[in-house]
Amino acid sequence: MARRRRFTARNKKRTILRLALVLLVPLLLAGGVYGVIQLFKGGGHKATLKEAPFSASDIYTYTGTGFLYYKDGKLSFQHDTDKKSNYTLSVSSAATALRLSAGAKLSALYNDTSVLITGADAPITLNGTVQKVICGSDHLAVFVLGDAGGSLQVFDAKGAQTDSMDFSAGVLLDFGIDTTAAETLWTLTLDNSGSIPVSTITTYNLAQSVTDGLMSVQNELLEDVVFSTSSIFSVGTCHIIRYNRAGNAEVYRELVYGWRVTDYSPASPPVFLLEERADSGFSRIRLYALQEGELPAERIASVQLPDDALGAHLFNGKLAIFTPARVLFYDAGGTALSSLDFEEPVTAAAKLSESKALLQCGERCFVLDIK
Repeated sequence: MARRRRFTARNKKRTILRLALVLLVPLLLAGGVYGVIQLFKGGGHKATLKEAPFSASDIYTYTGTGFLYYKDGKLSFQHDTDKKSNYTLSVSSAATALRLSAGAKLSALYNDTSVLITGADAPITLNGTVQKVICGSDHLAVFVLGDAGGSLQVFDAKGAQTDSMDFSAGVLLDFGIDTTAAETLWTLTLDNSGSIPVSTITTYNLAQSVTDGLMSVQNELLEDVVFSTSSIFSVGTCHIIRYNRAGNAEVYRELVYGWRVTDYSPASPPVFLLEERADSGFSRIRLYALQEGELPAERIASVQLPDDALGAHLFNGKLAIFTPARVLFYDAGGTALSSLDFEEPVTAAAKLSESKALLQCGERCFVLDIK
């Protein structure tokens, strides 16, 4: 695995993507954030269903406090509760193939060659093809693919480069930024040059630009990395492994062979949602509640899915199963709690946060706010 770290900023010689910010001062949008469609109550659950200001075919992302979306040549933000935070910016129609990324505080609009941090004066132009952008609170990470491999580049909120890491082709599997504690960049790499594949998680303190964690696993492919305030969990093909956040020492391994983790909720205790790897019909799921002590003291529950299930997600440690007609709630032990009926058929459902889901009814989008 070849990796070189550089701390000098690139010289921006060209600008391929030109994003013209016509409105220099954000415009407050008139009216409410969303139109309330219906209020549900039942079984201790209360939820509001509100229509979103964009359609399913628009470009949008959820920031944690509201929606950032690109529609009809304009980039808009609508806050969940604070209308004064809403704004709309006009973006040059020359910008094509746009994508959005949002984190704890930062957000960015990007395409294959450039990245514009929301609020920045000019876009960042990159050499290579932008594959993925992850935003945090004070930094964002951009993975750029070139002829010889990939480069993971880190920028601050003003667009100044603070770090860069080069990877040989196929080495970097995934990366992200965690903000549950100090703002932390993590990378997941695979070294298969030896007789035994080695997966490695590396963490970087972005405020100090230093590596502060290194965790390696042999004989098992890692698929994801999730965080809580006191733990780092690696999700593999055979185990969920817990490490202490301080010191990165391995604490325990929970066997999950034959199951794939599809969602995680940093509740108390943390809860993992798994589906059978061999189940092509998406008929049965499991809940693993794992303690953050020296032993997992696991609580495992199985839930049979309805035949028309659209998907299942975790919200604050509880399970929600979505069907076209309703959403069904269960606790972490698999006990049914309540259900909420929809007024019109839902065609898709996605998790936005620990308390919000996005529902699609054809092209129309609705936000389900779970109290």
